[in-house]
Amino acid sequence: MTHQIVYVTPSAAVATAGTFTASYPTDTSAGDFARYGHKVSSTGLQVMLKQDDGAISVSFGASDITVTYNGTTSLPAGKLLTCEFNIAGTKDAPVDLITPKRVVQMPIVRMDLGAPDTADVNGILESQDLTAAGVYSTLAFNGVYGDPFANTKAVLDVPRNVVGAWTTTAVLTVTGKDEYGDVIVEKSASGTTFLGKKAFKEITSIATSANITSATFGTGDVLGLPIFVDKVGDIMVEMQDGVKIAGFSGTAVTVPFVFDQTDLLAPTAQHLVAPVAGYITGIRGIVQAAVTTGAPITVEANTVAVVGLSVTVGDSATAGTVHTDDVLKIATGLVAAGDDITVTPGAAFATAGRYQGYIIIEPTATVDGTFVAGVQTTPTATTGDVRGTYDPAEACNNSISFSLIVQVADPAYLGVDNYDG
Repeated sequence: MTHQIVYVTPSAAVATAGTFTASYPTDTSAGDFARYGHKVSSTGLQVMLKQDDGAISVSFGASDITVTYNGTTSLPAGKLLTCEFNIAGTKDAPVDLITPKRVVQMPIVRMDLGAPDTADVNGILESQDLTAAGVYSTLAFNGVYGDPFANTKAVLDVPRNVVGAWTTTAVLTVTGKDEYGDVIVEKSASGTTFLGKKAFKEITSIATSANITSATFGTGDVLGLPIFVDKVGDIMVEMQDGVKIAGFSGTAVTVPFVFDQTDLLAPTAQHLVAPVAGYITGIRGIVQAAVTTGAPITVEANTVAVVGLSVTVGDSATAGTVHTDDVLKIATGLVAAGDDITVTPGAAFATAGRYQGYIIIEPTATVDGTFVAGVQTTPTATTGDVRGTYDPAEACNNSISFSLIVQVADPAYLGVDNYDG
């Protein structure tokens, strides 16, 4: 990892939650910088403020860099701030490789996620009552993950999320450690279930805000990543048992439709299933049998019209007449995998005709499983994992091994510090 230095001297004091701006160094822009690891050295306070510690947060705008100060003592006016903004990758190239201007080296790594056990809803804690409201209870971690440790703690097979269920509305707090031994704290919403987002390797205690009964805790299929991953586009390959999964690479997906004469004259809408999550951005159609009286053909996503997307089949359109229309990625065209896409012929169609075509979807997902980026804001008890997580499309079953090939900015970066209460 390398960085660029920018010097700023604020004209006014910067209080808690206040901001100051820094100019981009020569030949750089927002896309050159990592999301993490930035630092500001204050000569006035004689301290180093680190983004990873939550002392500052950094936003890269179109024309400048905005730094938000999260400390308690104001940064004094007129005192130099030395800003170190991290650049993704490294400028240090091998001796036989010259790195051109505006080019950085970004390593590609393989992350082994193991062959996780089948998700077990009571693998940490089999049914128990927690009666000491508001106090960390001494529990017997009597699930399979606690048995080897005299039920004093539960150590999971791989870093993964925690799930739970109980009776009586309450907020439950799970405390444990990640795979590097750092303490993690995660809280449920007020209710009777818990679907965790953080990756625990060890569970050391569970607390409740109210007396509850029949509490069970176990594991889900959300797997923790060993280093920080910034965005889904950094994942190049998903693998199961060493074999590449044919996930979506961002290439447009087409969904066909056909209207015979009866469908046109009724008129009868055709319902399609979205095969991927993404944006409906186009329609292509062709007349198969001559149309006597034509009409528009419109597109809906989950019964809402995709604004601006339609084709109009003219009167006396002959076989082979092609129609196209495209729109930008807009909210009305957004679909999830499995959503309903409706293609509807207008009521004016009459007498004769046959028409077919396809809908174009530009996928938003580039992986087959579900990826969640590492949290870079100051973590709380309810935010996600600081390094990121991956939920394979195939359920964990103790026999399938999972791995990811990922392009990363810094293979040594483990993310911001976990929330530990």
